[in-house]
Parts: sequence; structure tokens; C-alpha cells
Amino acid sequence: MSLTIVSYPGSVNTAKGLIAAQYGGVTVNEDPEFQMGVTNKSKAFKALNPNMKVPTLVIEEEDGSKKAVWESNAIARYICSVGNDAGQALLGEDAYSQAMVSAWCDWAQTELSLPASAWIGPINGWMPYSAAGEAQAKKDVKKNCILLNNHLDDKTFLVGERVTLADIVVACALVNLYKSVLAPKFRKPFGNTTRWFQTVVNQPEALAVLGEINLAETMAAVDPAVIAEAEAAASASTSGGGAGKKKGKKAGNSDAAAESSGAAEAGKKKAKKEDPMKNLPPTSMKLDDFKKLYSNNDTRAVVIPQFWSDMWDPSGYCFYEVEYKYPQDLNLAFMASNLVGGWFQRLPRLHKYAFASVLILKNADDSLAIKGVWMFRGDGMPPDMQDSDDAEHYTWRKMDSEDEAERTLINNYFAWDGFEGISVEDGKNFK
Repeated sequence: MSLTIVSYPGSVNTAKGLIAAQYGGVTVNEDPEFQMGVTNKSKAFKALNPNMKVPTLVIEEEDGSKKAVWESNAIARYICSVGNDAGQALLGEDAYSQAMVSAWCDWAQTELSLPASAWIGPINGWMPYSAAGEAQAKKDVKKNCILLNNHLDDKTFLVGERVTLADIVVACALVNLYKSVLAPKFRKPFGNTTRWFQTVVNQPEALAVLGEINLAETMAAVDPAVIAEAEAAASASTSGGGAGKKKGKKAGNSDAAAESSGAAEAGKKKAKKEDPMKNLPPTSMKLDDFKKLYSNNDTRAVVIPQFWSDMWDPSGYCFYEVEYKYPQDLNLAFMASNLVGGWFQRLPRLHKYAFASVLILKNADDSLAIKGVWMFRGDGMPPDMQDSDDAEHYTWRKMDSEDEAERTLINNYFAWDGFEGISVEDGKNFK
């Protein structure tokens, strides 16, 4: 049997499995010919991983047959399980420690990786910039680093007395943060976390994969030209009377930034030119008015009746029901809720064109599900949602808003109740 990990160089998600391999004495090859967007889009790759995402661990048996493990935490767990005693010990020494190792690994994926991407992504040009998104990401990162700090107040490692996969996975989620944005002043409140992080990444097994990690001395920031382009996009998408006044103010701010950057001006013009939403036909429904109504009134008594009688415009908006494709991975309600929150956080430009109510549901057998409803401006899914990686994790069904049964379902999502035999554990609104 041979193992080959397929991914791009420098991926911290890939590093989890490679570090585990170092501990467990497992030989894992890396595909030197991998090309992002080419290799993982091929039919051969799709046959191994229908998600067409990386990292993917390809397992080739002696008879030449191949199978694969995907999702970085699952890959790391598999590598631990096929390793020597030291590798298997990374999973925990007893049932409780094994559960806690899994808990920290899952926690890292939702509580750290999501806000880390939201903060660092715009800096590196991986995703659009949003001032509100950046502020929330900073807040979430700091909150969770302090949570780690408190847990580590009297501990050297997260679980037990030596390194486990929990330490590897959580540390990898923090690598890019510590390298680029967790400057001394920002990280001062969580000294225990920094001490622990340096201990983990300076183990020989981690050094062999990550190399030496130099902690950030200054906080990296988004290029001003990118900020100006984001402002231009927001300005271009504004429509209506009162909104038009706001548009003028934003345009002025963007022009001021553009005077100091020719690239920003070019970005502004490009954003205006390519915004596909501004050419939609007029609608009688004002989305902001609905959002205010929804936020400040009883949903069943006031919002729902007024929405259908006075606001709803089927020629200007449409509904989709969504359901998370992988309910078997939903172990805790708060983690599922964070998964939805991270999705919402990465859609800053959609606030002008969409509303959603997405719920964490518990079935009669205690299994969890993520289901909800999105309302979009126009007759279909907006390009920003189509281009969202998160959207691929959900099934989408366009709804007939004129059908009474469909309206009842929409009402239930709006009100967070009315699901027979199913309880609503949590939920989030995209407003």
C-alpha cells in the first residue's frame, strides 16, 4: 500500500496529515505534478473524491486499485491509525481522551479555520474584502485564542500530557494567523496560547513539515486598493432614492482613495462594469424595509402577514430551500451554527440582495440537520452565491412562493418553529 497526498504546496490543512505521518513513521508521498483547478477537476480525481477538493489522500493497494480519504481532519486521523504506536497514540489513550481529541479537531475547523480564512483571505487576495467581515473575524479569533489560553492555564498540551492530534490540528489552524496578523499587542491577552503554539510547532515532527515559524511583528493588512475596489462594488450596487444618497457618499470616498492609487480607480471601474445585479428589473419590494420589519416585530403575528400581503413581489424576488449535504458530520449544535455563521460571513456583498433564515434542527433520533430558506433579488441564485465554495455543501431547491404548502414552509423557517417532531436548536439570519 502507498499513500499520496494531493494538494497545493504550503497548505496548513495538508500539514496536519504530514505532521501525523512524521510521528507515526508513515511514508506519505506528495504529488509533484498537482495543478490546482486542473488535477482536481479531472474525471480521474472526481472518481476518487466527488467533492473535487484538496487535500485528498490517495491510497493505492498492491493490486493497483485506488481509493481516497478526503477532509483534512479525516486524512490526519487515518494516517495516525495506520502508523506505529506513537502515531496511534496521537488519537488518545482511552475513550475519553479520544473523544476530546476529536472535539478539539472539530472545534478548530469551525471556530478557528473559518474566521482565520475570513481575516487572512482578503489580505492574500483569496476572497473579497469586507470591513464588517474583517472586524468580526478579528473578534472571533481573539475570543477563541483567549478560550485556548484559559484551557492551557495549567496544561502543557490540549489533551493529556503529550502531543496529540488535537494539538497538531489546532496549531495548524493558527499557523497563518501567527505568521501574518497576530502581532505582539494583539496576542498579549493570550500568552498561554502563544507558549503552547510555539511548543507544538517546534517539535521535530512539526519542524520537518512547517519549517521554522516566525511570529508576526506587525499586523498585515489588506491592500488599500482592494478596500477601494470593495467600496466601489458596494457603491455600484446601491439603488433607490435614499440609497442613492448613500451611494454618492461612498463614491466620494472611493474617489479619494483612487487619487492615491491608479489601481484602485481601475478596480472601481471594473467593479461597476461587472456588477450583474444592478441591471435587474425594478421591484416594488424594498428589502431593507422587510429586514427592519423582521428584526423588530413578532414573526408570526406581524411579520409573516405583512410580508405576504404588503411586501412580497414574486417578479422581483425568489426563494430557495437549502439543506446541508453532510448531516452525518454534525455532532454538536453550536458547531453546526458556527458552520452557518462562517458561510454568512463570507458573503459580504450579498446583504443588499438577499435574506436568509437557516436553522439547526434536531430530529427525533437526535441527529442534526442544517436546513433553511434564502430569498434572493431576481429570478435565480446570484453570482456571488454561485461562486461561493460553501454553496457546494448544500442542496438547493427553488420554491414556488404561490403554493400554500411552500408558503407554510417558508413561514416556519422565518419563525423558527412549526416543524412537526423536529426541534429548532439554533439558527441564523442573513440580513
